[in-house]
Amino acid sequence: MLSYLKSRRDYFIILGIVLLCVFPLFKMEFSTDTYKAYTIGLGGVAKTMFLNGRYVTGLFALAFYNMNASIESFYYVSFVLSFILMSLAVYALFTVLRDNMSKRLSLFISFISVFNVCAIEYFLFIEKGAFCFSILMAILALKYFVLFLQGKKNYLFLSFPCLILSSITYQIIPGIFITLALPFIIKYSKSVRTF
Repeated sequence: MLSYLKSRRDYFIILGIVLLCVFPLFKMEFSTDTYKAYTIGLGGVAKTMFLNGRYVTGLFALAFYNMNASIESFYYVSFVLSFILMSLAVYALFTVLRDNMSKRLSLFISFISVFNVCAIEYFLFIEKGAFCFSILMAILALKYFVLFLQGKKNYLFLSFPCLILSSITYQIIPGIFITLALPFIIKYSKSVRTF
């Protein structure tokens, strides 16, 4: 157990930093989405998410609705999921980058790419856990795509499902995949044709 924890030390450092940044937000925030959830209920939230193409978020809300859970429990479970998933996303990107640059620089770039000032806004919304799940899936898609570019062909089949999950959770997030994948495409392209 101790050797496992030592090997995951970087993840626990990332989790600690994310917690320090978001813990002050661990209270009900009445953004427009949270207020709307109170007015239409979790069943209405699920229906709205399904209509907007956010199927994973809709399933999450529907599960809470079927358990007769309160909006507050949905909010706080979403919050706990958000900081765990966000720290996993930063860590996943860190593991991709650290093979290509120094550990400190890869950690810094991972944070500014995934958990930056703009991303803190996600923590104000009721579906914060879904936002962070979508980010994690986009980063995992990148990780598998980079392995594919390195010659491990089977990993492409893992990249696509992650990207699809990201897209059906929150449509705009997969854009991070394109931005982060481009430098690796350039790096691993041997010619203009392979690019």
